[in-house]
Amino acid sequence: DRGGRWIPILEKAFATLRNSERPEEKRTDTETDVIARGGSIPNSLRTITGRSVRYLALRARGKTHQAPTDVEAEAKLKPVREMIRSAVAEERLVCAGTPKTVATPGVNGKHAYAIVAYDEKADAVRLWNPHGNTFKPKGEAGLKHGYETKDGLFTVPLSDFVRIYAGVSCEE
Repeated sequence: DRGGRWIPILEKAFATLRNSERPEEKRTDTETDVIARGGSIPNSLRTITGRSVRYLALRARGKTHQAPTDVEAEAKLKPVREMIRSAVAEERLVCAGTPKTVATPGVNGKHAYAIVAYDEKADAVRLWNPHGNTFKPKGEAGLKHGYETKDGLFTVPLSDFVRIYAGVSCEE
């Protein structure tokens, strides 16, 4: 239908590879167990592309599960904007990961999202949740009520993005 049927196949193949790289005593019985444990976005991008990956933390070390202060969030705007803008313009893979808990409805905790576009005029990022969810905010779109999502696609102002996500990984 929309070309997304290959994703579970790729995910299982990737899990098989990751499981085979582990010492035998640490391997799981099924690929599903590997997938359920999650993983590291930078390591996954390196494995898939064979390229180095740059990571930009959006939260202070040791505070990865706490929302950043206004000052911390403001300080991240320029570097994350530059990173995402150049990655999208150069068609490099760029992903964002969420912390364990997320206060914004419709955004999953401890999950990876693809960044598929950057709107410079609106200073907003377009994200894709590979789970392909649909979500409608119960109130005005934003941090408190979430963002309208269709087939996993949604747009978030960059000023909100730095408050929701824990970090950004970009293929070099």
